[in-house]
Amino acid sequence: MKNYSVLFALLLSLLPQITRTQIPDVQKPANVSEKQLDSLFSEWDNPDRPGVAVAIQSQGKLVYQKGFGMADVKGKVPITPQTRFQLAELSRHFTAFAVLLLEKEGKLSLEDTLDKYFPESIPRAGEVSLNNLLQQSHGYYGYWPLKALAGWGMEDEFTQQHALQLLKNQKELTFKPGTDFAHTDTGLMILAEVISKVSGKSYADYMTDEIFKPLGMKNTLVRDTLSEAVGNLALPYRQQGESYIESKLNHGPFGASNIYSSVEDLMIWEAHLLEPRVGSKALIGRLEETVKNADSRLFNTPAGKYTLGQQYIHKERGMHEVYCMGSLGGYTSSIFKFRDHEFAVVVLSNSGAPYTGYLGMQSAYLYLEELFPEPATVDYDKLNVKNLNTKKLLTYCGTYWDQSIGISREIDLKNDTLRYVRTNGYESPLIPLGKDRFQLDTGFDDQIYLEFKNEDGNRSMDYISGEAYPIYFEKYAAVALSTKDLEKYTGEYYSEVTGTVFRITTADGGLQMYHPKIGKVNLSPINKKIFDADQWFAGSVEFQIDENGQVLAFKVGNQAVQNLSFSRINALQTAKKPS
Repeated sequence: MKNYSVLFALLLSLLPQITRTQIPDVQKPANVSEKQLDSLFSEWDNPDRPGVAVAIQSQGKLVYQKGFGMADVKGKVPITPQTRFQLAELSRHFTAFAVLLLEKEGKLSLEDTLDKYFPESIPRAGEVSLNNLLQQSHGYYGYWPLKALAGWGMEDEFTQQHALQLLKNQKELTFKPGTDFAHTDTGLMILAEVISKVSGKSYADYMTDEIFKPLGMKNTLVRDTLSEAVGNLALPYRQQGESYIESKLNHGPFGASNIYSSVEDLMIWEAHLLEPRVGSKALIGRLEETVKNADSRLFNTPAGKYTLGQQYIHKERGMHEVYCMGSLGGYTSSIFKFRDHEFAVVVLSNSGAPYTGYLGMQSAYLYLEELFPEPATVDYDKLNVKNLNTKKLLTYCGTYWDQSIGISREIDLKNDTLRYVRTNGYESPLIPLGKDRFQLDTGFDDQIYLEFKNEDGNRSMDYISGEAYPIYFEKYAAVALSTKDLEKYTGEYYSEVTGTVFRITTADGGLQMYHPKIGKVNLSPINKKIFDADQWFAGSVEFQIDENGQVLAFKVGNQAVQNLSFSRINALQTAKKPS
C-alpha cells in the first residue's frame, strides 16, 4: 500500500506556527514527474515488508515526500513522512550543531580541554580539547569494536554508562590529540555529556528545548534510555530468507546515534539551514568547514573530506556534494545535498538492507542530470591505455596488506586483465595507464587509481580515490607456520580495557581466538608477528615477542582501535613473581 504525498496545506495544518520560510511549499519540478519518482521506490511499495521514507528539496522548496512499505509489518501500519526512524550516524550532525550553538552563546570554547568538565572520570582529559573531539582527532578508542571485544553482541543491552566505563579503562591515547584522525563514535558521545554539563539539562532535553521544538520538529527526539518508548516508530527488521524478522535494538549510547526523526522533520531542518531560525548563518557555515589537524592536514578519506558538521564533502560527477550515511540495528539513513542548487534528499529505512542511499542518488540524478559537469560513468574508451605484456602484469599479482586498518587485497590476472579483488570476492578490472599506474573500472563515475612501487625489492601499492590521501598497501607472501611454531602463541590473553580473556589455539594452519560470548575469530599469518583476523572488530593482530622468542602479548588494530593490548596471562604471572 502506497502512502500519499503530504502537501503544503497538510503541513500547515500539522505545524501551524511554522512559517513558509521554514517549510517550503511542495513544488512540482518542471522536468520530473511524481510518477517517475514513485517508480524509483516501487520495489518497497509492498504491504508485506518494511520499507523507506523519502523527502526531496529542490531549489530550496519541498518537492516530494512519501512513505513506502510498512512501519509495522505485522500490524499493517504504513510508513508515512511523519514516521520516526533511528537516524544512526546522521545524529552526529545535530550534536555538532549543539556544540557550536553553545560556543556561540559563550557557554563553552572549543579550545577547552576535557578536564574542565570531567577532571577525574575521563582519562587523559587534560590532553584532549572539544575541538579534538569534533575533528575526530582525539585518540580515544571507538566504542563499537571495544563493545564487541568486551563480549557484547549486537542485540545485547549496551548503554551510555557501559560505553563510558570502557572509555575510563583506556590508559593511553592511540595518538597525540590533533596529530592524526580516527573516525569513531566516542568523541560525539563525550560531547553529548559536555552539552549536558554546560546546559544543566540532559542531552535529550537540551536538544528538544533548544533545537527541535523551536524549529517545529515534532517527530524528532533523543532516546537516551533503552526503556523509553518511542511512538509513531518504524520498527527495525532484518531479512531472513524471503521473510523479514523484527530486530532487537538495544544500543543506548547517544551523541553519535539515537536521535529519532522523520523525513518531514529533516526537511524542516534543511530549510532551516538555508534560512536559520536557531543560531546564525555564520554558525551554519561552520558545519561545512573541513576539519584539520595541528599541521593543517585535512581528514581526507575515500569517502570525502570530513567536516565539523560530521558529514563528508566530495565531488559527485564534478558537482560539490555534502552527504552522510548511517546504519544501525535494522535502520539505514542517508542524506545527500547539492548546495549550489539548494537540493537535498533524505532516505530513511527500517528494512535491514545494508545500504539504501542509492535511492537518494537516483533521485538526485533525475533532478540534476543536465547540471552535472561529468557523466554518470567514466568513458574508459577515451583513456590513454598502455599495453603491458603478461610477464609485466604478473609482477603486480599477489596479496597486499594495509597494517593501519587490518585489511588485505588481492591483485589477480584473469584473461590478460589485472583485477583488484576485495575480501568479499568482488572484483574490479584494472586498466593500465602507465608502467605502474592503473585505473579501476568501477562501472560508475568513481575515479580510483592504483600506483605500484618497488623499492629495494619491497613491493607496495597506493590506493588513490579521488582527492583522498593514498591508502598504503604492502605486498606480502603469507608465511607457512608449522604446528610447532603456532603453539608458541597459544594460551590465554587478558585486556584491562575490555576486561575479557581470549584463549588462542592452533587451527587449520593458523590461530584461533575464542571467547564464550564472542565465539571464534580465525587468524591467518601475514608474517611471524602479524595475523589477519576474519572479524571486523579484530582487524590486525600483532604479537609482541621478546628476544628469547617468548610471546608476551598481542595488540589489536582496526579503523577505530589501534594498539589495544591483550597480555598473555602466564607472562603476566611470571612478571609478578619476586626475583
